[in-house]
Amino acid sequence: MADEPQDAQELQDELVPQDGAAADAAADLFTTDDEAVETSQELADAFDEYDEPAEDGELAEGDGATDATPTESGASIVAAKAGQAGRAAGQAVMTGFSALRDVRAAAKQSSSARAELKSLQAALDEDQAVLDRRTYVETNYATIVQEQTAELNEATALGQQLQQTLSSLDEQRTQLVDAYNQLCSDNAQKAIPFKSLMDSAKGRSDDATRSLNEARRAVRTAENQLSDTVDDRDKRVASANRALDNAQSRYTAAQAELDRAQKDSSVAATTISDLRGTVAKELARIDAAKAEIESAQSESQRAVENAQTHRWTKKQSLDVATKAQEEAQAEYAARKEEYERITAEAKAAEEAAQDAIDDTDDAMAQANKDLAAAQERMAAAQELLDEAEDVHATPDITQLLQQRIAQTTASIDEQQRQVTHLALQEKDLRKQTFSSRLLFIAVVVVAIILVALIVWFAFLRG
Repeated sequence: MADEPQDAQELQDELVPQDGAAADAAADLFTTDDEAVETSQELADAFDEYDEPAEDGELAEGDGATDATPTESGASIVAAKAGQAGRAAGQAVMTGFSALRDVRAAAKQSSSARAELKSLQAALDEDQAVLDRRTYVETNYATIVQEQTAELNEATALGQQLQQTLSSLDEQRTQLVDAYNQLCSDNAQKAIPFKSLMDSAKGRSDDATRSLNEARRAVRTAENQLSDTVDDRDKRVASANRALDNAQSRYTAAQAELDRAQKDSSVAATTISDLRGTVAKELARIDAAKAEIESAQSESQRAVENAQTHRWTKKQSLDVATKAQEEAQAEYAARKEEYERITAEAKAAEEAAQDAIDDTDDAMAQANKDLAAAQERMAAAQELLDEAEDVHATPDITQLLQQRIAQTTASIDEQQRQVTHLALQEKDLRKQTFSSRLLFIAVVVVAIILVALIVWFAFLRG
């Protein structure tokens, strides 16, 4: 229990088992007053019943008291001593339980008295603070009224001025916003022709670039054609020269054979005639090869000259396309620069207009903040004026406060004496009942341990 004496709690912590069923039983015993009272009362009743004196003649049952043997007399003495010990133990248990109950009651009574003292002191502090404030206000009534009236008037005038400023700023902001919107519209309209010129120049630049690329491809084609024509000429001339060389070689061989046959008298005339025909044919082939060489050179040269002329023409077209592309690019660059300048000037003007709106917004925010501060000053001044007028008009409340404070002070003194008395009484009671409470706790703890052991053994056997 939260209100048990400290020494009883310490003994409980030391003696009561802290684990298993025994700990649970001990905790239940120390936290349930009704069960502790019932258990102690049952023990006391049992001891009282055992301790009741025997009626006359009870010892004479059976063989009678006069016929008791020495052994039976010794047993009676032991039984009597055991009864006395039991009664003494029961009385000790009841005394310890009563002591615990009395100590707890004394502790509750002392705690209640301290709580009452604390409540009285809080009420006194509150009343004293109110009285001090009323006394200060009444003493400085004239000064407070003068100062707070001036503060109220000043704050009111400032608030009216700030409201006018806010109205003016709001009107100014509306005008700035309208001007900003009109400026954005005008700038957009102004940029349209410049944008159109820039787009047109961009289109011409793109067309010129495509024409330049086509001219470059045509020049490359013409150069390839010229190269192919020169190769064809060289191949044709080389082929004709090889034919001439072959014909001359065959002619030289035939002429040598003819000369040898003419010197040999044994060679038939028909053979010599054939050899002369062969030489003549080879001479004809030589003339034909020479003619082919001249024809190849002249025809191929005309083809080469035509290819060269075609290439020159394409190069002229390339030069024209290059110049046109450069002029188109320069025009586009100029139009683009002009458009960007116009848009940059428009953007700068729009940003300046937006900055003016932002500055007005900042000024309005500050004015609203100052107005709120002025209204707070007005409310504070009015509150102090109302307080001063109320205190000045109700001196009876001040008197009632003074009387109540005097009564509360007297009650506190009386309650303090009561608290001191109860504390000393509780302290003395704890000292006087320490041994009996200790014995009671020990007996209860032992009983709990025994019950726990019985339950444990029963559980093991089951």
